[in-house]
Amino acid sequence: MSAQVVTSVGGSVATITINRSASPSDLDGAARAQLMLSLAAVAVDRTVLAVVLRGDGDDFCRGRDLDEYAARMAADLVMGSRELEAQTAQVVHALAAVPQPVIAAVRGRCAGEGLALALACDLRVMADDASLNVATCSMGERPDQRLREALERVVGVERGRELALSGRDFTAREAVEWGIVADVVPSAQVTDLALGQAAMLTRLPIGDLVGAKVKLAGAATRELERAMGAGSSNR
Repeated sequence: MSAQVVTSVGGSVATITINRSASPSDLDGAARAQLMLSLAAVAVDRTVLAVVLRGDGDDFCRGRDLDEYAARMAADLVMGSRELEAQTAQVVHALAAVPQPVIAAVRGRCAGEGLALALACDLRVMADDASLNVATCSMGERPDQRLREALERVVGVERGRELALSGRDFTAREAVEWGIVADVVPSAQVTDLALGQAAMLTRLPIGDLVGAKVKLAGAATRELERAMGAGSSNR
């Protein structure tokens, strides 16, 4: 059973939750499709002025489903790698296409495709217990090339390559030092603070809110979208 993606709306803020309570899986094909449908739905909902993306439980998103990954790569290493990268690119483009500001509430594990989701959001509220990685797991999974390239442009080539090749986790504090996030907060406060930021944005005049979407897109967001776009155009 795949993870479920649940959307709720309170006031003018939509909360999209990757709900893993029914399954240990993260983003398999079914969950990814649900997420893209949820993003498409809030994008055209005129009552929604800001969006929060979060994970249910202790983790934001641990990455793509490893059983699905292993099966696809075993069938065809080259085509499997390209298809999986294209899937990540589709989600990144879907996030970028949402006209409202999107805030990631990041706590716990944030890896692989989960890291791509966080970087594709306009703002990130990050917990002090966040553990980030370019790959879903340190053994056996190839890091997404375009995610790695985007990270290199944000944190520097040497640091980005070291993170990809070593497979090591990096911390929320390191994410602050490297400009991925502005600050870290206690884990228990992540969702409330993200919702508070979203509510604050909804109080802006509609013209300012549209402009805020452009202004909020930081270096990480821009570089990820650029890398994913470049990768897609070269296929």
